[in-house]
Amino acid sequence: MTESEALSKIEWAAKSMPSPSEGWLESISIQLQYCADLLQGKVGSERVEEINMGYMAVREFDGYEKGTKEYDLTEVICEIDSYIKNRFFSYAQKVRHGLHKRS
Repeated sequence: MTESEALSKIEWAAKSMPSPSEGWLESISIQLQYCADLLQGKVGSERVEEINMGYMAVREFDGYEKGTKEYDLTEVICEIDSYIKNRFFSYAQKVRHGLHKRS
């Protein structure tokens, strides 16, 4: 995924989110905005390790059929979560989070 693709996916996910009537929906929206700001250089990467929107999306949208908006939204949120962590984590963070195996 390129940076511009990530920004497009973030924009789509933000527009596709249900109204934030639940705390977890608001949290995902805030994290999506942080990711967009991070990619645009508006904020630093100090808080990348706090991103957990992929886990929340999987937990909250669990059980939706493939092809539904909720299923697609979960897939995109997880892709963004993974892209940001792979791009901005240090080597030690990647190992700690299981994104990179020690050789």
